[in-house]
Amino acid sequence: MNIIESYIREADPVGSRALEGALGLSSATIRSEMVELETQGYLYQPYTSAGRVPTALGYQFYVREVAKPTEPATQEQKSLQTIVKEFKNNYEQLMKQLAKELAEASGEAVMVVFNPHDVYYTGLAQLFQQPEFTELDMVQAIGAVVDTMEEATAGLYKNASDEVQVKVGNENPLNEHCALVLTRYNIPVAQNPSLVSFLGPLRMNYRANMGRLEFLRRIL
Repeated sequence: MNIIESYIREADPVGSRALEGALGLSSATIRSEMVELETQGYLYQPYTSAGRVPTALGYQFYVREVAKPTEPATQEQKSLQTIVKEFKNNYEQLMKQLAKELAEASGEAVMVVFNPHDVYYTGLAQLFQQPEFTELDMVQAIGAVVDTMEEATAGLYKNASDEVQVKVGNENPLNEHCALVLTRYNIPVAQNPSLVSFLGPLRMNYRANMGRLEFLRRIL
């Protein structure tokens, strides 16, 4: 958990010395544990003498066993509540404005799927500022998702749940190099349920984004 959360915050490979204080263990002991986790496929070393980086398998374990939603900051809660009040009589505009606010707060792209043939997305500018997008393959991965957005999200919409779901790596039907945090909202004023999803790199703040979607459910 410490390695993954450090990497999510800093976007730098995590070395053993960086964890000594938090874990209360020697650097040698931590290095030994890192090697074992690498052998099991949860971490990898991007280059010799570097620290470790989580793999998709590592993130999947983290999301399944460790990550719990965190509440949005007070100011973010107020901003979302203000949008709900301002646009309560125009459901489609409401969801689009909420998506813009979520994208700005998270730094991820946000998709709203109103039905299998009506998809709105925002936040690509923020997303491309993240360190992962200095790599061409990540730009291509997101580009491929955007190019096939309606077709790709149709299956997600059909199988969406009222629970917050996280799809990482090969669990993500849109692209294995990306992560999704998503849920479905059934709002009385809407003709159809809406799917709201964060789309970003594997190095995503899962806890914060899960919490944002749960908070949104409460105020909608």
